[in-house]
Amino acid sequence: MSSAELSGWEASKPYRVLLYFVSLVICLVVCLWLCRNVQEIAQSKRRRLVQAYLAIALVALALTWYNILSFLHVDYARYRDVDAWLAKSEFMVNAYVTVSDTTEGWFWSSQLLLFTTVFIVMLVVQSRRHAQPVWHTVAYVWLGFGGAISVAFALFACRLQALRAVVKAPANGKKEPPTTRAQQTGTGGGALGGLSMVALTALILASVGSIFCFPLYAGTRWFKFHLLFVHLALALPAVLPAAKGSSSSSSVQTPSRSYILLLATIACLSLGHHLVLWRALLSGPGAFDTMTLLHAGFAHFCQAGISWDAVFVTLLATLFAGIESGVLVSASVFVGSVVLSPAVAFALFLIRSEMAQQQHAKKQ
Repeated sequence: MSSAELSGWEASKPYRVLLYFVSLVICLVVCLWLCRNVQEIAQSKRRRLVQAYLAIALVALALTWYNILSFLHVDYARYRDVDAWLAKSEFMVNAYVTVSDTTEGWFWSSQLLLFTTVFIVMLVVQSRRHAQPVWHTVAYVWLGFGGAISVAFALFACRLQALRAVVKAPANGKKEPPTTRAQQTGTGGGALGGLSMVALTALILASVGSIFCFPLYAGTRWFKFHLLFVHLALALPAVLPAAKGSSSSSSVQTPSRSYILLLATIACLSLGHHLVLWRALLSGPGAFDTMTLLHAGFAHFCQAGISWDAVFVTLLATLFAGIESGVLVSASVFVGSVVLSPAVAFALFLIRSEMAQQQHAKKQ
């Protein structure tokens, strides 16, 4: 960039910051609006559990954003006024640097980032299967990236329950658009097509590999580009189109097999990364102390925002599994999240759920 272009880009920063917050609020309102028909499952025994999504989303939003705003306030205090802060601060980049520059802090941050890859896969695949518009998916993705993954997860899980309830029992006798058997069972129909599934796999695996490299680039001049790449790789799947036309058994099963394989790959890679981190923690200078690790997760506002988000996605994954498959599976997901990481536990649960839906579809 020339000096004039650079000056123009820097001058636009206040407007970009404003756009960030305005678009984030819009996405939050959109995602809440999409949950408006959750009352359609009022007759269901699961009503109270599903409504718990909204309660958790509210608490997660409050806690994560208290820490985010506190971090911004601390960062702002280093400058003489708002103009200087907007012109010189790289608060977004600095936030990621501060949560990845120590092994203990990165332990917490990586839990959330790797879970995000699993969430994006589920979000994109389930949105396409239920024929949701692309802009709905984009709203959840931006809410997760700009706000909190736990909030986006909670609101999408709530929306997903409402969509499934509408398919099973349309409200007030209204006619719903016809669905194929594959769409009703969640194993095909509106699923991602072959090329879209290949693109999803490539983007997600590229983001997983890039997440592994976060600590290597923290504090270097390449970190900003690395950060941009990871977010682009995780955001682009939101605009991938669904398959059109054919609903034959081959077109139904191939995306489902690819979905399972992608989730299994993420689970294996996340488990490997988790074990490497534990080895680094246990072999570090001095004796390992659990309390030190817990303290590192909430050592400063920026890290606390990430860590609370990780805690809430763990609770949400546990609740989601409980609503879908019962108490025993829910407990397994919670224990697996604590021992193996939320990404591994939730990916394995989604694989189990997908295989169960395939068996159900075959019986029908």
